[in-house]
Parts: sequence; C-alpha cells; structure tokens
Amino acid sequence: MEANQMVPSFRAALSVEAINGKYACSLGVFLGDVKVWDSGHFTRFYTSERCVLELTTDGDLQLKGAKEQVGWRTATFGQGVEITLIYRGRAIWYWWTP
Repeated sequence: MEANQMVPSFRAALSVEAINGKYACSLGVFLGDVKVWDSGHFTRFYTSERCVLELTTDGDLQLKGAKEQVGWRTATFGQGVEITLIYRGRAIWYWWTP
C-alpha cells in the first residue's frame, strides 16, 4: 500500500434478529458504515435457542445454533487460519497456506 493511501476501515458484526419465535443469525462485514457482505445474503440461518460465532481449533469460522448446528462456515479448516485477540476485544485474522 502506498504511503499516501488510507487504510480501509473494515468491521464485522454478529446480527441476531427475532422472527416468529426464532432467531435469524448472520455475520456481516462493513466498510465504514456500508455493509459489503452478509452470511445470510442468500439463505438465512434460523435457530431457536442460541447463536454462536466460533473459530474451531483447525481454523474453520462457524456460525452455530442449538445442538452444534452449523448454519454458515468459512470452510478454512486445515489452511493455517488463526486469530489473535488484541486490546478491547478487536480481532486480527491471519491467513496463510502452510
């Protein structure tokens, strides 16, 4: 990146919306204030009890509901994905091919 260019301001958020006694869960990615991607864009993931975002030990980011039901995943397992948590709960993701 050139010295005079701004660094993009990406953020991610877990969204949980109550709909008819169930919950629609999705992971959204924002560039500034604009949502540029959502895991529920094509198909919504509904759960009745909980919504959890989990990074598995083998590197797969999963959006899960009750009884470990997976509603969405990155399919990055086994590719050397890891997470480093930094000050105030922010996360930095590192991807590389082992």
